[in-house]
Amino acid sequence: MVEISFFMYIVGLMTFLKNRFHMMTVLLSFEFMYLSLFLMMVYEVLINSYLLLVVYLIMIVAEASLGLSLLVIMNFFYGNDQIMSMNMLKC
Repeated sequence: MVEISFFMYIVGLMTFLKNRFHMMTVLLSFEFMYLSLFLMMVYEVLINSYLLLVVYLIMIVAEASLGLSLLVIMNFFYGNDQIMSMNMLKC
């Protein structure tokens, strides 16, 4: 099962490196990598420690909510979710 989680992590990393110009794709690839790390922790490391799994899930949810709020703010101020458009609009 670790092999599947490792493959999922590599796919998420490759998606991040290929599509790093849109904020939504970056957030989705981060969540995919977090999911693969969570599965790896469940199956191998933290089978008996449920408290650390809950703390990890809380951190993932907090990061996702911050990323989503950043995406909404970018769409409001810049009109799109392209990361490169923020650099062009600076004075």
